[in-house]
Amino acid sequence: MIFIFKTGGLLFNIAIQLFCTFNVPNNYIEQAPVDNVYEVINSLPKNYVRDGSVDYTSALQAAIYEHKNLLFPSFPLLVNDNGLLIGSNKTLTFLPGSEIRLKGSDKKRYNIIKMERAVNVIINGLFIKGDRYTHKDTRGEWGMGLGIYSCSNITLNNIKIVDCWGDGIYLGNAGGNGPPNYNVLIKEPEISNCRRDGVSIITARRLTIISPHVTGTNGTLPMCGINFEPNNPFDELQQINVIDPSTEDNVGSGISIGIKNLYGMSSKNIDIAIIRHKDKGSGIALKIHNYLSRRKLAETVTGSITVTNPVWAKNSNCAMRAILYDPNLKLFISTPRVTDLRGNSLTRSAIFDRLTAGPNVNKEAQISVRF
Repeated sequence: MIFIFKTGGLLFNIAIQLFCTFNVPNNYIEQAPVDNVYEVINSLPKNYVRDGSVDYTSALQAAIYEHKNLLFPSFPLLVNDNGLLIGSNKTLTFLPGSEIRLKGSDKKRYNIIKMERAVNVIINGLFIKGDRYTHKDTRGEWGMGLGIYSCSNITLNNIKIVDCWGDGIYLGNAGGNGPPNYNVLIKEPEISNCRRDGVSIITARRLTIISPHVTGTNGTLPMCGINFEPNNPFDELQQINVIDPSTEDNVGSGISIGIKNLYGMSSKNIDIAIIRHKDKGSGIALKIHNYLSRRKLAETVTGSITVTNPVWAKNSNCAMRAILYDPNLKLFISTPRVTDLRGNSLTRSAIFDRLTAGPNVNKEAQISVRF
């Protein structure tokens, strides 16, 4: 049974659903372990230290250049702000206790680990510790933990990133107008206490993120757990699935989707699915906006953002804010659960009232809310 409500110029659907299933494309194949593993410890100088106090950037980079399948030792390794560049056809595995630790930097912009136009890369068990507390300047916000730029066939398994001056993971394009990242799988990342964003998704096609846990983003705007923020009309957001994300205590939003920068050239289509999002204590659990300030002619952004079975709790600002001015873009929300600041679960009617309140949703927005 479907009930249709029209409130303040907004048209909403509320449906009672007993069962709901989702078909996420199986685009990724687990790769078998690679033979001929090279132990990175063999590239360290004689009498190396195990406490992360000596800069081994050059030795580590040489090992990465020379070998395809690398095993990192179970102790911290210090690198400088030149970072480590990962090329194509590499598998990097980090033993428990391993850590890539950044030496304090005064740069505004850097990547602790970077991939640019790389293909066929697998990274297992990586732990990055940024220089938030040892940074030597107060300027900038672009010190990235892991930067991925116009890459293809990338798999990240069980990575952890903390204390970055900018973002934990940044999915951008090479040179500002390079192709989107393609066929990227990120499984069970843990990201905490970064200054700008936990994960920034600038451009991607066929991206799947499974069970990310992003907490405590604070320091410089926008301070989101996961932030979709294309930089220009060359970027894309297509075939994206974020499954079982958990965001907590992010000063900005748990998940934010801002697409105004896609305007300015040809029309674009986006496709984003967020499944079983849990947010607790972020300023806003979910924020979506597509202001038209960058539109040049009559180009549009079409497509859909689908949010399924979210649980949004104790958000200091509001559970959701959706400012959508392009009628070609649709937002579908099904079976939301919301609690107030005291932890009290809201009724369906109260949830509907809050999700469709005038301050949180503009009248032009195309939104369907289903229970």
